[in-house]
Amino acid sequence: MESPNGSLLDPITHIVVDEVHEHDIYTNLLLFCLRRVLNDQKAKRKNEIRVCHS
Repeated sequence: MESPNGSLLDPITHIVVDEVHEHDIYTNLLLFCLRRVLNDQKAKRKNEIRVCHS
């Protein structure tokens, strides 16, 4: 996710995911995508994004 001025995720510091305990295909897909994005951010040594879930 890159824009001409840098990553679209640069201003984001936290992501809140609610109702994670209710496992369904959409929640699992969201968590999978988040993990990939966060790993990419970490590999590029970008700002660390915290994921909070309940």
